[in-house]
Amino acid sequence: MALAAVAVFFSATAHDSRGSGVGAVVLVLLLRLASGLRLAGPLEPYLLTSQFEPWLNLARAPVAWDPIVRSLWVSLLWGAAFLDAA
Repeated sequence: MALAAVAVFFSATAHDSRGSGVGAVVLVLLLRLASGLRLAGPLEPYLLTSQFEPWLNLARAPVAWDPIVRSLWVSLLWGAAFLDAA
């Protein structure tokens, strides 16, 4: 959902359909790189790419809902910010 908002933002700012997909992929790659190299520091738990892994808890026997709820809130904030900017 948040990635779709990022794509809408890039589509609105670039006025090009290719720019939206490329922009969203580049943003995800840059956030993954920042997370992997520990460049984000204290902001790492709030990166959009850090919110992908908590959803794997749905496949566990006792579902850990706290990380999923936190991931949902962070993703909603990212999505709202990019949709507002678009």
